[in-house]
Amino acid sequence: MRIFYKPPYRVELQVQAAGFKDERQVMVQASAANPDGYELTAIPVVATLLQCLHGSARKPGLWMMGHLVDTLRILKDIEKMGLIFETPSGCISCP
Repeated sequence: MRIFYKPPYRVELQVQAAGFKDERQVMVQASAANPDGYELTAIPVVATLLQCLHGSARKPGLWMMGHLVDTLRILKDIEKMGLIFETPSGCISCP
């Protein structure tokens, strides 16, 4: 990052996904960004731990993080912690 770019720095993850929902084809685009790459990876883990401590993300067995948490709550929590989460329409609850 420091060789090719000038400040302000930003690390960004993007996803473009297509699939079917209610028998209709849908496409979703989203990105998550933060000036610090370490925070970009740590913030979702902390948001998941908050749900575990609250009790809402406790289920028996082994789960992938994204399948265990309340999606809307984790998106709101990571935004509160400084992660910039964007969709083309600007809303985090878009289908």
